[in-house]
This record gives sequence, structure tokens and C-alpha cells, in this order.
Amino acid sequence: MKSFIFLLIALILSAIPAQAFPVVEWSVASGGNGHFYELIETPKPWHDARLDALAKSHAGQSGDLATVTSAEENEFIALNLLASVSFNDAWIGGFQPAGSPEPGGNWQWVTGEPWDFQNWDVFEPNNIGGIEDALWMFTNYNPSGYFGLWNDAPSSFERPYIVEYAPEPVTGLLCFLALTFPCRTLSRRTSRFFTSESINEMESDPVE
Repeated sequence: MKSFIFLLIALILSAIPAQAFPVVEWSVASGGNGHFYELIETPKPWHDARLDALAKSHAGQSGDLATVTSAEENEFIALNLLASVSFNDAWIGGFQPAGSPEPGGNWQWVTGEPWDFQNWDVFEPNNIGGIEDALWMFTNYNPSGYFGLWNDAPSSFERPYIVEYAPEPVTGLLCFLALTFPCRTLSRRTSRFFTSESINEMESDPVE
């Protein structure tokens, strides 16, 4: 009888949908980039999270794992997506290709944007175990006060993740013809060359 009750409770809990987090915009009017961001609570390994993010779109903008290229963007994501959650960390779009100098060499964004900003926690990255090649951001739920800081972790770990929705690049000629201000800020996705093929290359890292 007791086992039946436990089974019934488990079935009821499994039928409850995961909490839906709203898509939030970092508006140009507030000093942002006009992109949208979404927290996906369902945990996935980094590679699967990336593929899922690439398959998403919102308001005509294409998805990818979030690339955090300034202190302002880091603060926006932390405060608007990670301040009131019940887990410790979430994947973002940073990774370290196989064969990179360890622990801190050749970190990259999935979009190919310059790695000009970083917000590592103290003593990070440290490549513990020789297999930490993907990037997550700590949430406010973490009891150690790491909120908004970064950590390198094995890409096989399953974590929630942050999707950033941004327009595809617009060519300089089209921007010139359009003669509109948004052309200068339409997209910072300078490249989408990190496709499923490059993800497979990352997965073939011999240390994993």
C-alpha cells in the first residue's frame, strides 16, 4: 500500500509542468542590445542545451546559448533570470575547444564574438579532473555568494540553460540601403559557424 502511495505521488509530480520562465528583453532604450533572453529550467548537458537553443526562436529572432560580452549584460542576466530560482547554476554559451591550453586558454563564445569580457569566480577556471570545457553562471540560489560569477564545468553535466534570441546578421549594404539606426545594433551574432558539426568536434575531446 505504501509503495502504491509513493508511486501515485510520483505520477502526480511528474504531471506537473516545469515552471515557465518569461522571455525578457534587454531593450535598447534601457541601454541594452535589443535581444531577448529565456531561462530553460529543464536540465541538459551543454551540447544538448546548445542544440535546443539553436532550434528556438522568439519574435523573429534566432536562439543560441547566451553570450555574455559585458558587465552590463552579465548583470542584466543575473538579476532578471537567475535571481529567483531554485537551482545553483545555468549553462551559457562559452566553451573551450579540445586541445586548448589549460585551464584558461582559448575560451570562446558559440557565436564567434570576441572573448573580451569574463567574470570568473575566484580560482576559476581550474579544469578540475581535466574535463571542464563548458561555462555556467551561478544563480542567487547558491548559498556561497557566487551570484553572477562563472565556473568551468564538464559539458556532460546536466543543467538549466539560458537562451539568447538575436537577429541574424544584416549585411552592410542592406543597412546602408535601409538607412535606419537599428541596422547598427540588429545583431552581434557575427557568425553562426559553431554548428552541429563543431559541437560534434567538441564532443570528440579525448578527455571526455
